[in-house]
Amino acid sequence: MVFFVKLYVGCNLQSLFGVWVFCFFFLLAMRLFNYALMGSCLLTFRSKKPNMFRRWKFK
Repeated sequence: MVFFVKLYVGCNLQSLFGVWVFCFFFLLAMRLFNYALMGSCLLTFRSKKPNMFRRWKFK
């Protein structure tokens, strides 16, 4: 009986650790993806910014 309980707890701990690692990597990937999106948006915005300012000034 004790052996089964230990086995059950061990399997649960392993699955919990796996879930935690999966969540950690998932969040890391999402964060990197967001940074890449933000970087590309900032680059496009910076390249478009002068034209926008010129148009606004000439208006």
